[in-house]
Amino acid sequence: MPSEPVLFYVVVGLIFGTFCSSIAKEKGYSERIWFVIGFFFSIFALIAIAGMPDLISRKYLRLLAEGIRPADR
Repeated sequence: MPSEPVLFYVVVGLIFGTFCSSIAKEKGYSERIWFVIGFFFSIFALIAIAGMPDLISRKYLRLLAEGIRPADR
């Protein structure tokens, strides 16, 4: 009987870890680190990674902004 709650928490941890890892990959963060964070902190980690800025788009926006120079007047 005591293994049922443990199994439930492991399954929930795997689900949230997978979601966090997937979102982290799309945003340019480490998948492994966010899987572990998602496994242990579940919904709180999911909210945290969802609120993090997208590093990939920030990089492209910065490169685009550096390439555009203001016209000399």
